[in-house]
Amino acid sequence: MIRYGSRYISLMGVLNLTPDSFEESSRVTFRGEVPSVDDCLRRTERILGEGADIIDFGACSTRPGSTAAELECEWRRLGECLAPLRREFGDELKISIDTFRAEIVRRAYLECGRFLVNDVSGAADPDMLPLVGGLALEYVATHCGASDGDVTGKTGCRVAGAGDIPDNNGDVTGETWCRVEGAGDIPDNNGDVTGKVLAWMRGIGARLEEVGLNEGWYADPGLGFGKDFAQNWTLMEHLSDFQALGRPILVGWSDKRMVRDSSGKVSSELEERALELSLRGGVSVIRTHSVERIMKMIKFAL
Repeated sequence: MIRYGSRYISLMGVLNLTPDSFEESSRVTFRGEVPSVDDCLRRTERILGEGADIIDFGACSTRPGSTAAELECEWRRLGECLAPLRREFGDELKISIDTFRAEIVRRAYLECGRFLVNDVSGAADPDMLPLVGGLALEYVATHCGASDGDVTGKTGCRVAGAGDIPDNNGDVTGETWCRVEGAGDIPDNNGDVTGKVLAWMRGIGARLEEVGLNEGWYADPGLGFGKDFAQNWTLMEHLSDFQALGRPILVGWSDKRMVRDSSGKVSSELEERALELSLRGGVSVIRTHSVERIMKMIKFAL
């Protein structure tokens, strides 16, 4: 963790147990249909050495345009590595698992014990919150776009039951979005996107309290999920509004389209702006595929 004023900021490093995730550099080498355990352990050690406090393991790609892996495929990838990770690094390793499936959470808990559930679907699985509450696991509540497909101009990840993604105006920006029940519609650029996301956060906060998790959850505004470029940056400008929730704020802008230039390359200017707004807005966790680079940027900003 890095001390910034009166608070600490953690970095969540991403390690993808998939052959097709958006950021190639974060993918573990595969041996047939499963990831290489040795490579997973090496990469985990490297990311921790670069300064990560949490490692976010994902076995189901949510990159733009992808189709979610079947449950058993996701579990084969994830289950291959969890027990070896615990044996190698012990309970000191803070594991986060990026999944929208309650069944994956249940199996993972039996395999490796406590971890952080990073659910980018906004609790689409009706069994997710009761399970997380029953196991007393930490949870990332991510706002994830529209429930009725009334968001145009995005490519996205199709999750079970989500249906096809509309392209009403052909304005494909490459931002990711998930179409899930209860996620909350996003208004157009002239609407109150921050207010809409905040309202959704209060709602899921109430649901989490009902299952016994009034503490132990993170608020993630879901940058890039069901939101266009302008909406992402509007949320960044108003991150401090989320402090009213009384929960730590987690953001994942690193390497996304919102910090890339017209050629598709990461823009140092946009990244620096995103970091500045994150620090100013009271963010507690920054999720990144590039721990070493973001760590250097934070230290330079101190």
